[in-house]
Amino acid sequence: MLFYTLGQSAAFLLMLPAGLMTGLIWDGLCALRRLFQPGVLLSLAMDLTFCLMAAFLLIASLVAALHGEMRLYAVMGSIVGFLLYGATLSPLIALIARALLRLLRALGRRLAACAFVRRLLK
Repeated sequence: MLFYTLGQSAAFLLMLPAGLMTGLIWDGLCALRRLFQPGVLLSLAMDLTFCLMAAFLLIASLVAALHGEMRLYAVMGSIVGFLLYGATLSPLIALIARALLRLLRALGRRLAACAFVRRLLK
């Protein structure tokens, strides 16, 4: 029994990045939803895309960590990574994205006020 439980913590830690990357994909799709405001069909397509990407990521991580063997502690590692992303990195990335958008808007206003740019755009 000791030899079987020896690699469980390493497999758990190897699955954390899969959860983090799944959270990053989720945030990206949420940003696309806010940007495009999709209808029912496009929303369904985006949900299916997320599910396929998350499944591929989970399977690839399981192959790398446990040679494709599905174990509860490995799935829990991925879930913990997803929750850690949502609690730590997601708000930070949203804050940085908002700051960049404000900067781009200010830059756009300055460029729109520039006489040279107005002549180019006529």
